[in-house]
Amino acid sequence: MPNFHLVTILIWLIFTALVFLGFTLVAASRYRDGVFQHEKDFPVLIILPCRGVDYRFEENLKALREIEYKHHRIVAVVDDMNDPSVPYLRSAGIEIAVSRAECSECSGKVRAIATILEIDIDEEIIVVLDSDTMVGKKWLYYLTEPFNDSKIGVTTTFPVFVADGGFWSVIKTAWGMVGSGMMESKITRFVWGGSMAFRKSLITNESLQFFKKNVSDDVAIMRICKNAGFNIEYVKKAAPKIYSNEGRNDFIEWSNRQTALSVSGSPAVLKYGIIFYVLDIFLLISAILLSIFVYPLFILFTLPYFLTAIKNARRSITRKAAVFAITFITPFFYLSNLIIASRMRSIKWRGRSYGLP
Repeated sequence: MPNFHLVTILIWLIFTALVFLGFTLVAASRYRDGVFQHEKDFPVLIILPCRGVDYRFEENLKALREIEYKHHRIVAVVDDMNDPSVPYLRSAGIEIAVSRAECSECSGKVRAIATILEIDIDEEIIVVLDSDTMVGKKWLYYLTEPFNDSKIGVTTTFPVFVADGGFWSVIKTAWGMVGSGMMESKITRFVWGGSMAFRKSLITNESLQFFKKNVSDDVAIMRICKNAGFNIEYVKKAAPKIYSNEGRNDFIEWSNRQTALSVSGSPAVLKYGIIFYVLDIFLLISAILLSIFVYPLFILFTLPYFLTAIKNARRSITRKAAVFAITFITPFFYLSNLIIASRMRSIKWRGRSYGLP
């Protein structure tokens, strides 16, 4: 019997060590954007779907108007001219269109984008930007540069969430760091509709009809891109900021919705995500138990957590110490989101409910 316990501990220790090595490599790795030969600047149409007034909306519009890119045009799309965002858009000098596309199963955002896609567009590149994002001056340059490679059909990025409220806004900042990690792997990479760009040539009569049948604009564009045989490029340096001041309920609804949309767009997100975070939590618990009951130095198995926490704190714009500490519990949130998202059949989005495929 004592030998059995020894063998069990040995197997546990070896498996923990292997998981530790894998997570240390992941935590220590650094992602670099692709290098592309810059042959030209593309004419760009930026579509800005708006419904209501987002947090820091006026500042977001100001940042958008100040981007450094010559050949671009901005069109905001609203449900009607009585939308609260209209006075802000007019003040910022942004062209406004009213959402008119006919689609019964789509979300309001898909309908807004489709309204513009149905028009004869001169620009080569279409960009979709969420109204709650704050872009940098070089954002559009970075996002469109990869199109100099003819194999790239869609470019996307992922935001840095800036905690502008209490505890749950800090949780959101740390939670958001996982999106960047998923983007860095081609296995779990997805298209984030908050800041995505795609070739106009991807939009044919057939693909537009497919697009209009979707709840999620980014999932639809990702599938259109893959079906056309193009690649998706993640552009880390194009990351915008999203200032957040959510409370608990807002964060839970948002994180579950984001995860559900990612899972519906790519089943690999669910499969690999659950494997990853189960092992992640296993490593943390094993490190604690082994250090208490076997040998104190086994606490070193928590090194990947410290590396990730340091990386997240460096990425964070505010509340660095809080983000560092919260990183240690975020795997439990991620796993919970994945389990809940796998069972979700509908989502709530800006006051409306939509069914998931």
